[in-house]
Amino acid sequence: MNSLFILSMMQMVRTMRRINLITIKYVEIIRLLVIILILLIL
Repeated sequence: MNSLFILSMMQMVRTMRRINLITIKYVEIIRLLVIILILLIL
């Protein structure tokens, strides 16, 4: 029971890291788009 719980927690951490990497890339792209939009408006 305990070992299974630890294994599932590790799996969650791994998937969270992958998701974080993906979201960081998307956030950077969105940030760039926002900056371009602001520049165009100004």
